[in-house]
Amino acid sequence: MTLPESLDRADHALNEVCDATEVDWVIVDNKTQLLLEYFSTALEHQAAIILLVRNNLRGSALALVRSVFEIVYRSLWVQFCATSEQADKIKKGPFDFPFMGQMVSEVDKTLATSFFSEIKRLSWGIQNDFTHTGRLQRIGRVAGTGGQHIDYPDKGMILQIDCVAQVVVIYSIVLAKSHGHDAAGERLDKLAASFT
Repeated sequence: MTLPESLDRADHALNEVCDATEVDWVIVDNKTQLLLEYFSTALEHQAAIILLVRNNLRGSALALVRSVFEIVYRSLWVQFCATSEQADKIKKGPFDFPFMGQMVSEVDKTLATSFFSEIKRLSWGIQNDFTHTGRLQRIGRVAGTGGQHIDYPDKGMILQIDCVAQVVVIYSIVLAKSHGHDAAGERLDKLAASFT
């Protein structure tokens, strides 16, 4: 797959998620509005990543990848693990969330899976490196002693674009199905399968 094809697929996935989740959301508890706020932010970040890469601002796009994953991990923790009192505190802010690894572990335990812990294990270090201007962020900028500008390799960009699209689709499925929008979730199940 080429980078333009990956970007087109990510755009398509984003449009499908937006279309499928354009449903009447019912505020079922004090967590729902918070979850929808997180969801909206994740979609905006995904759109920004696509736009930044299309405009050859690859380093800035890579710096946003971790933000999408953080949103997904936090919102899943809020949805499945946080108490009603904790949700109220989060809405009022500030709130001291558990460390990311603990949240992900609690989510997996609640959902009887190891899926999110495995994703975090495989990607978190790389995401931090790009977000905090670590080695990977720096070496994607300049080549050799002459200081020639280089772009981050297409192969790496495709991987990150696909990972963000996949995690947003998966989170959309969880959010939709857990709020009674099974048809939207099933529609997005088919989209998720297209990434494997």
